[in-house]
Amino acid sequence: MSRWALRGVVTAVVAAAGLFTTTNFCVAGTHPPPLDSRQGTVDPSRVDVGGSTTFAAGGFTAGAALEIADDGARLRSINADAAGNFSTTVFFNGAARPGIHVLSATGVGAHHEKRTVTAVVEVLGEQVSSRSVAADRPFADSRSSSRLMFTGLDAVALVAAVVVLLVVGSLVVLETERRYRRRMRRVRPT
Repeated sequence: MSRWALRGVVTAVVAAAGLFTTTNFCVAGTHPPPLDSRQGTVDPSRVDVGGSTTFAAGGFTAGAALEIADDGARLRSINADAAGNFSTTVFFNGAARPGIHVLSATGVGAHHEKRTVTAVVEVLGEQVSSRSVAADRPFADSRSSSRLMFTGLDAVALVAAVVVLLVVGSLVVLETERRYRRRMRRVRPT
């Protein structure tokens, strides 16, 4: 392998490493996604049956009474803090329906209008009756799971993109080397 080809391969590897690092920072920097004025946040956004999530938002009047609901079914009442923000934990017990749940908070907005914010959480797993959960696992931690949580980064797609970039970069280096050799043959006739 010539000196130029080696430089090209090293450049391609460094560029791929830079892409991987930049992609991780971009993904980390965009979570949670930008919010509009009617959106709340949930963390985590995917939970197992028996797990919990933290639902939070702002834009309410200081100390406003808020009604928290899951798919329209009232869960509880809470009060906004002095800045008009709230944060509350929502539990999904064994009787929770797996699938998409829309959490909502309704109260008086900062401009004294009726304000509703929503956030979406996905409940994973199978629905079981609370009686069977209590009978089968009376002392089990409801947060334990045999499945890992999804973090939002598809590593397979990222690795595939890096491999494609490395292959394309190597082909560009080889083509550049071929053109360089052809040009050198024209310059120095043998």
